[in-house]
Order: sequence, then structure tokens, then C-alpha cells
Amino acid sequence: MEERLRLAPGGLIALDHEGYIVDVNDTFLNELGYEKDSLVGNHLEYLCGTSGKIMFHSYFYPTINLYGHVKEFLVKFSHSDGHDVPFLLNGRRYQSEDLFRIDIVTLPMTRRLEYEQELRQAKDTLQQLLDEQEAVLTELQKINDEIQTKQLRLTEINNNLILASNLDTLTGISNRKHMQETLVRLVYNFWKTGEIFSLLILDIDYFKRVNDTYGHPVGDQVLVKLAAILKKQAQHEYTAARYGGEEFIILLPGASEDLAVQFAEQLRVAVQETNWDEVSGLTISIGLSTSGEGDDQLSILKEADDALYASKHNGRNQVTHFNTLAERT
Repeated sequence: MEERLRLAPGGLIALDHEGYIVDVNDTFLNELGYEKDSLVGNHLEYLCGTSGKIMFHSYFYPTINLYGHVKEFLVKFSHSDGHDVPFLLNGRRYQSEDLFRIDIVTLPMTRRLEYEQELRQAKDTLQQLLDEQEAVLTELQKINDEIQTKQLRLTEINNNLILASNLDTLTGISNRKHMQETLVRLVYNFWKTGEIFSLLILDIDYFKRVNDTYGHPVGDQVLVKLAAILKKQAQHEYTAARYGGEEFIILLPGASEDLAVQFAEQLRVAVQETNWDEVSGLTISIGLSTSGEGDDQLSILKEADDALYASKHNGRNQVTHFNTLAERT
């Protein structure tokens, strides 16, 4: 596991297809007080009590096998000293070579549950004081102020959790999950209102050479810098997201084919003309698709991916819209 992931602000657990722990980052180990050697090779349920094991078998495994992901799964893991620690889990199943793997991101929920408990206690106290003499009104106001402070804090924690779950940890732009959720909304709006949209998918040309020549830390710097360019070009109208590896997607609500091609070409030129101090130069290949009759999120992605393949096949550093592929044949 990369160093930045080992020290990530959330816990990371890698499982094989049977649920045995393959790798775990230092953040998770520190939260539960374990050494890595004591967890790797054990089943994830090694950390669970009876109720946790039941939840994994009745919900987690069936859901992730059916949909490929699990969101906001609350479970308690046993600390090395014996007490239970609540966690919120997001899991994703993916295929590595011939085997399925599962990646899990964990966030400790102890402080959040404590705030919720404190809030409930404060509300109970408020109700009791409301029934008492007029003389305690000053004390009531003080408690009410404390409640408001705790509510604001809880809202802030919730908002931060939502924001963290929607962002790519390396680049800071939207992640694949948030992009897919936004794409589903655009498709549904297109079905309902007929408002078109376009999807742009791009790939860094010869990115493997960057990693091989300059190393993965420089490759990460390139990804972060490219993401900043995409975010600047997209502004507030469009959604820029990291799709995976060196692939990025920009969703273009309301953009016709012509407008999408124009935007993509401006983006391609902006990347090419950027001063890439880290490497000797950088270009991108772009594929585009625009919503049409019978399209859904899968077809829109496939069309854009086919167009991206054509851009790379025809020499890279160019823009191709899916609708032009039929014209060429």
C-alpha cells in the first residue's frame, strides 16, 4: 500500500474475495490498537462480535456481491483492549486479475455517537426545565444555547463526512462514486424533460512513461495538476471527476454536441500549452458522447469510451465525438 494511503485520514482495509484481510493501513491499526501482522491473514469477522457477523452475512456480503458496493454500513469492531469501536464503512468490489477483491474505507463514529447522545440528553434536560418554575428560565436559555452549538457541530460533522465521501483523496475533485450519482441524475432528467447533456472522458497520453521515467510521486503531482486544470475549465457549470488511474470525466449539463466539442478542444489546448515543469510535456486524448434517444448511463459511458479509443488509435492528443465515428465508416 502506498505511503499516502497508509497515513490517509480514514482507515483502509483490503480483502480477498472470501473476506480475509490482505492489507490494512496504519490509520485503521492505530484506531484499534493492533499490529499489522495480527490482522493480515485473518478474516474481517475476526474483529466482530456476534451481531457484527450477522450484519456482514445478512447485508454486507449480499449487497456488495449484487451491486459491487456498500455505502454507510455501520458496524462495531473490537479494540485490542476489548472494548467495541463503532465505524462507518464504504466498500467496493473490483476484479484484480482473475480474483475479486474488496476495498473498504472506514471512519470512526465514536465522536459522532457521543455528540448524538449528548444532544439527546440536552433535549431531555430542556424538556424537564420547561416544566419547572419561571425562575429557571435563565438556565434554560443557557442549555438551549448549548444544544444549538452541538447541533451545528453535528451538522458540520455530517457535512464533512458527505464531502469526504464524494472527493478523490489524491486530486481533491469529485470521485467516481459522485460522478456516477450525478450521471444518474442527468440521465433521469433527460428522460423526464428531454434536456440534453454531454459526457467527456479523457486519458493522459503515455502516462505510463511518466511513472516509469520520473517515478510515481511525480506521476501523482501530474494528476493533481491536471485535476486543477479540469476544475478551472469546468468552473461551476460542469462536474469534473477522477474516473480511475489517469482517466478523468467531465459531465456537461445542457451541452450540445457542438458545444461539447468546442469545450473539449479548449481543454485539450489548455493542457498542451501548460508549463509542465515536472515532465517534458503532456497531452491528453478526449472522447465525447451526447445524450440521445434510448441512452442510459451505461450507453453514454460506452460511447464516450469508444470515442476516446478512436482518439488514441488515430494518434492521440485529439478530440473525437462518438457521433463522428459512424460518419467515418
